Amino acid sequence: MKTDRCSSKSLDETIGRLIMVGVRGASPDDANFRADMAFCQAARCRAVILFDRDLATDGERNIQSPTQLAELAAGIRESLGADALIGVDQEGGAVARLDPRKGFALHFGADRLGLLDERELRETCAAQARQLGQCGINLNFAPCVDVNVTPKNPIIGRLGRAFSDDPTQVIACARTFIEEHVRLGVATCLKHFPGHGSTTIDSHQNMPDITETFDSVTELAPYRELLALKTEHAALTMVMTGHLRHRGFDASGQPASLSRTMTTGLLRTELGFDGVIVTDSLDMGAICAHMSPAQAAVRALQAGADLVLDCNNAVAAERPCPAKEIAVAIREAVKTGDLSERALFESAERIEQLSKLAGRLFSDTKSCEDSADNVIGMDGA
Repeated sequence: MKTDRCSSKSLDETIGRLIMVGVRGASPDDANFRADMAFCQAARCRAVILFDRDLATDGERNIQSPTQLAELAAGIRESLGADALIGVDQEGGAVARLDPRKGFALHFGADRLGLLDERELRETCAAQARQLGQCGINLNFAPCVDVNVTPKNPIIGRLGRAFSDDPTQVIACARTFIEEHVRLGVATCLKHFPGHGSTTIDSHQNMPDITETFDSVTELAPYRELLALKTEHAALTMVMTGHLRHRGFDASGQPASLSRTMTTGLLRTELGFDGVIVTDSLDMGAICAHMSPAQAAVRALQAGADLVLDCNNAVAAERPCPAKEIAVAIREAVKTGDLSERALFESAERIEQLSKLAGRLFSDTKSCEDSADNVIGMDGA
């Protein structure tokens, strides 16, 4: 860690770097957008995640068209800074925020991408990364490296979000996905650590317990292999910890996202990951049924996470942007000694490195709409 850089930042700036939230509005002129930007600015938050749908209202949220999205991303950077992280979940298939019905290129899900040959897959991933970059997105919360252990899994298998039931195939596909995104300056995120593929419960609703179903050899294989590649791709690859309980790893029953044993012990120390660790969204049912997102954010940072994510888009009544509430809780935890200021500086440094690289390599200046003329994936599918 470069302590001189860290010490030059205020604690408030450091805390703000550790927070990523969902915001409302599809235009910089939207009143909800301006309100949420104000919350982010007050918290020094410089990272947001965008959605096509607002679950609370069942209406549109942030994404309407390629041109509109590029303008919104520019508005976010004008408010939060040129190196703001702007992320989406663009796995493809069932989890694709850039919808072809709104003028974006079609991108098939991981189960179908896993059937492509190497050349087709590489071209597909490059086209998707190019579309994201042209629209101002510099972080894709993908690839999903959950192995399809339980095909009837309600949130992975049934939605076609796994490349394969063979970890070797998952690794090969994920590697290509990452390489093409990083080549075009779009950061990626392996998820959901330690593995969501064997669950029978959706963590958006309740806390899955994978103690009896988790296959360590199979489900940790993608992380062991992909995180061992100490290449230029590592600095632009996050890992997302899931809301997954495994009492064999953590006897206290804390989910990976809040468990120091899994976040720091398993992921950081045993697997040797030295990049950015981000939580799954803290407003999901597995967490918010037990504590507030602000309390969970402190717990996640204590566990060793770097970036705490609150999408503020759960199926519930609308609530204010949580950025300031989370920042206040983190600052109070530093004051009471429950969080180490030095550890927060180290986390901010990791995020700073990633955010400065993300988007830097992207140089194609064609309109985002150009990519919408192409169907990404298998012909005729």
